[in-house]
Amino acid sequence: MINVVICCAGGFSSSFLARKVEKEIKEMGYEDKMHVIFKPFGNFKKEHEQCDVVMLCPHLRFDAENWLKENELDFPVYMIPTQIYGLIGAKTILEDAEDIIEVYKNNHINPAYFPGESDCTQNKRKVSYREEMKKKGNE
Repeated sequence: MINVVICCAGGFSSSFLARKVEKEIKEMGYEDKMHVIFKPFGNFKKEHEQCDVVMLCPHLRFDAENWLKENELDFPVYMIPTQIYGLIGAKTILEDAEDIIEVYKNNHINPAYFPGESDCTQNKRKVSYREEMKKKGNE
């Protein structure tokens, strides 16, 4: 089971996303694969959830980079690509969470990112990294 925390600035966009993703988790039968918590980044900074990965909304990029300079974490902090944020679903969250955890295990750098995706605002993919690599023939 992967524990994911998704953060946005104030909770508005992530609360909408939470309802959508929680419904998909049940519909897809992912309850035993992942648990997702949604919360404002300010709350997360004060008390870190027990999680395997934290996914941040793209508008938190600069806040997160500054905060991470002062805080060492033992789990990956991943910036959700701008193009995918409004569309992200349970399958994409699960696949990106699994894959970014593996990336982080290899380099222990936060924020964690996939090869060629260091700037979440420049990333144009609309599916999980895994799916994007399949489309490109790089499985």
